[in-house]
Amino acid sequence: MDELLSMLFSSDEEELHVLDSMAYLLMFMALCTFFTLLFENVPYGRYATSRYGFPVNVKFAWFVQELPAISVPLCLLLWATPAKTSQMPNQILLAMYFCHYIHRSLIYPFLIRGGKATPVVSFVLAFVFCVYNGYMQVRYLSHYATYPADWITHPCFIGGCGLWLFGWLVNVYSDHILRNLRKPGETGYKVPRVERDCDFKFLDAQTHIAEKLKWDTQTTHVVKKEQQLLHCRLPRLKKFSAWYGNCAAVNQKALQRVLWRARHIVVKPLALQGIYEKQCVAKAERIIKDAPHPGHNLFTRPGKRYRCIQSHTGRFLNSFQLATSRLLNKC
Repeated sequence: MDELLSMLFSSDEEELHVLDSMAYLLMFMALCTFFTLLFENVPYGRYATSRYGFPVNVKFAWFVQELPAISVPLCLLLWATPAKTSQMPNQILLAMYFCHYIHRSLIYPFLIRGGKATPVVSFVLAFVFCVYNGYMQVRYLSHYATYPADWITHPCFIGGCGLWLFGWLVNVYSDHILRNLRKPGETGYKVPRVERDCDFKFLDAQTHIAEKLKWDTQTTHVVKKEQQLLHCRLPRLKKFSAWYGNCAAVNQKALQRVLWRARHIVVKPLALQGIYEKQCVAKAERIIKDAPHPGHNLFTRPGKRYRCIQSHTGRFLNSFQLATSRLLNKC
């Protein structure tokens, strides 16, 4: 391996310059990919089409395309001169790299249930990326990266390791949820539904980890629709969802105004809080019966009562899980 690298680079300085350029190019390509995917669906999974080449078996594609992320770094470590691998920070960073890619290349592909075939273009691009990324990261960490001995106790290093561990666990757990959505023999595309109204869907926490806890969009949507259709679609007024408890005061007043107008049309009185509590209990009962639901574990009952955590903030106190647990305990 040293002979091959010496043929490609005349000096260590030249190789280090190439590694730096590869890192900058990767960041530029990530930026380009981000803006491209705002207008174009990635040709993978549910969006895979024949436009990007013939299909490749998904398990075979995952295993082969991710394999260079393991094989190339192993060659660099075993058949090259690893000048920096004796340093503890480098060892920890290399261990984090291999922990991620051992799971992605040697474990995850064999756990896939069903799934659509991968277009050959996506397969080849993923293969090239793994070769590129594996060489760039491991070559730098094993040959050029220099950190002080006490770097592992620095808050930046500890925080970065904690962030990596959190992301890795979310990744593994999200894969587990997505796999279990498919029953044995099913091959269709499945999306977990998290309790949120209007036209919002969550794929998993891995994708939507920083969603804002505001309900202005949903409230405005409901108020606008009900004001337009108040006279012909009054039954919709009883379908308030579990997010009502977390609405801001101004949003709750907007919904209440719609209800006041409805009282002049129907004879039966309408109580918004009663509708909300009834819908919360009904929704919780459906979640409790649905074991694969992402929120199933929120409703645990060690004894005769459902778990209800103490809260010092109104937003958390009125959240769906706590509010519904209190209602269920009263039943």
